[in-house]
Amino acid sequence: MKGFSGDVNERSGVNSDFWRSYKKVVKESGVPENRLRWYVNWSQQFARFLPDLPLAARQRSHVTAFLATLQNNPALQPWQIDQGSEALRLLHQSHLRTP
Repeated sequence: MKGFSGDVNERSGVNSDFWRSYKKVVKESGVPENRLRWYVNWSQQFARFLPDLPLAARQRSHVTAFLATLQNNPALQPWQIDQGSEALRLLHQSHLRTP
């Protein structure tokens, strides 16, 4: 969303307004209330994945690399990886307005 995308960086303390706004976008996309926190969790993990690179500057290759780390984690079930992927899709396409 405008006003948030340029300054959201985990190292700078992630703006809590950004995450509240993202949660609203996720809810408006039809995600059930009881799953909202997990979508935020996946997106926050992605923010921590490359702490020196603002979310708005990330590209498809960064998303692919993050999802590969999830796929290589034997503790995660396929549905969790799918949920993480959907969370990032919403983050980038709907919230940050990036392709």
